[in-house]
Amino acid sequence: MDRQSAVNAYNEWIEQVKLKIPSNQLLIHNAKDGWLPLCTFLELPDDQCPHHRGESYPHVNDTIEINRKISIARIVTRWFDFVLGLLLGLVIAIIFTHIIPLKKQLRRSVDKEE
Repeated sequence: MDRQSAVNAYNEWIEQVKLKIPSNQLLIHNAKDGWLPLCTFLELPDDQCPHHRGESYPHVNDTIEINRKISIARIVTRWFDFVLGLLLGLVIAIIFTHIIPLKKQLRRSVDKEE
């Protein structure tokens, strides 16, 4: 799905919701508006509304934070195959340099005792 198709689907969904949900039961909230519209919609008393207590609205999904997470995900995915291959190579090297010779040595010891 391309960007424009996704935007169109999102906007269509919003319109369907607006048609089906009574306006007194629906709040179309923009996080940039902060706490006040949300508190008003929920009919919270002033002492329970974070806006009236001076609390700022959380911005955990701001552009800077999202871009930082995307950068980390790109780094992890870029290096994952390399690190996995390296670890697999180390395991194989350990098997061939330590475990197989040790197994052969144990077999020889058992054969000598018989």
